[in-house]
Amino acid sequence: MSALDLLGANAKHPLTFVYQWKDADSVANFLIDRGCHKGKGGSGNKAMFLAIFLTYEYERTQDENLLEAINSWFDFHDSHSNPHGFWGQSRNDLHFHGLQNGFHQMVIYEYWKREIPGLERAADTALRLQDQHGFFSPTPGGSACPDYDAIHLLLIAYRNINYRRADVEKSLRKAFEALFDTCDDNGGFCQSRRRPGSLLDLLRLIPFYVSNGGPYLWYYRLRKCLGVVVKDEPYIYTGWTEIGRTWDESNLWDTWFRCSALAEIANSIELEDNYGFRDTNFHQFIGLGFFQKIL
Repeated sequence: MSALDLLGANAKHPLTFVYQWKDADSVANFLIDRGCHKGKGGSGNKAMFLAIFLTYEYERTQDENLLEAINSWFDFHDSHSNPHGFWGQSRNDLHFHGLQNGFHQMVIYEYWKREIPGLERAADTALRLQDQHGFFSPTPGGSACPDYDAIHLLLIAYRNINYRRADVEKSLRKAFEALFDTCDDNGGFCQSRRRPGSLLDLLRLIPFYVSNGGPYLWYYRLRKCLGVVVKDEPYIYTGWTEIGRTWDESNLWDTWFRCSALAEIANSIELEDNYGFRDTNFHQFIGLGFFQKIL
């Protein structure tokens, strides 16, 4: 649907399936069944998809029943948000997992220009997750989704509320340089060049574990890195193909997220050198990649 919008086209057929969510109860039941109120892994994506479909059909038809369903979507998320602006009540839901899962709903809030509950606390969390090199992943060298999620969240805060602006801008500058430095000679980006592969690597990573946050985040980073070493899986497998890729292999997934993050930063704050990323075009369709230039 995003691609069609970029091409100046529309879907050939209406999304008639959205009419199964025509009232508050049907929307809430869908979200509860998928654990969105508990921050269940992947539930943020499901919630985002529902809002995208409802918004698309509402903008196409101006059907007030669909607008009611969209408002119900926001009411549900407003009433279930945790103190950090995410969803779920476990300790994980207040840090890395909470941000990476809950960011998908924040994209919908941003598109509809709705106030995000707990945005200040969410920005605090994103700042705590940044490591000494400028990345936001629990493993060294960054990771496409966690980095993009944290960066875009910080940009939402920077552009919409007057809160820790100097800290956020400093963080974004550091992230921009970190991401740009990971560009490969072929112009693409990879998952990470710093995959830990041995117990000796785990010892060398002590500065990474304690680079920011507090005891829980130090433990969480150590646990994730230990898992990488113990599993000893040099290849990353996805649902797109049966062929895996190495952590340091350029690919479209990481390249799109890295370039998007770089371009969003370059179009939000003044940089000594934006390396041409300010010339980037952004699509205006609701969902990931939606972004409005301010520079």
